[in-house]
Amino acid sequence: MDNYFKICQTVIVGAEFIAALTAVLYFSKLKKVAWKVFAIYLIYIFFQELYFYFNESLFSISKTQFFNYVGIPIDFIFLYWIFAFHSFLNKKLFLLFSSIYIVSLFFESLSELEGVVNSFSYTLGIVLLSFLLIQEFLKQIRSDEILYFKENKMFYITLGVILGYIGTVSFFTFNEVLSKNYSQVRYVLHSFFIGMNTIMYLLFAASFIWGKRQS
Repeated sequence: MDNYFKICQTVIVGAEFIAALTAVLYFSKLKKVAWKVFAIYLIYIFFQELYFYFNESLFSISKTQFFNYVGIPIDFIFLYWIFAFHSFLNKKLFLLFSSIYIVSLFFESLSELEGVVNSFSYTLGIVLLSFLLIQEFLKQIRSDEILYFKENKMFYITLGVILGYIGTVSFFTFNEVLSKNYSQVRYVLHSFFIGMNTIMYLLFAASFIWGKRQS
């Protein structure tokens, strides 16, 4: 099964590479600061994943610890920023959701289970993110943006996040239980997780290619 997980990791790194490369190629054409930050975020994600593709630790920090307390929190905080702060222009909502997530992560760390993703904070992070995603879709539907969704960067980003996070939350939420008692089910969910994340990064790349630079 080691080969299976290595292949899955290779697929993810490949998808992240496509997204990061697309971000680099379109970076000079981007007008809004938010899209430049998004491009930098994708480049960071690729190099982060690439490093841990070849290494199991960073200094004395294990791969699991890094993603629990650095990688995943950066993902959630960035997504709260792109939706709450950039799309809704609501700084207080961004700070509130980020604070709630960070506090949940802190308390969860007091009873950390080594080797697994922090499922409670991850699930809470997804719940908060789901609220923002629903509001974003309602915002697009209620405006003329829905008529030009193919040219709307936020459409591709929102759809990608739904597939990559909401669509795979069950994998992280029940990962520990499944790994101990239902290993075959875990492999099925993990394959689904890899597929949805691959599509997510391809949609992120599409946001640069088909989305208007000023959208």
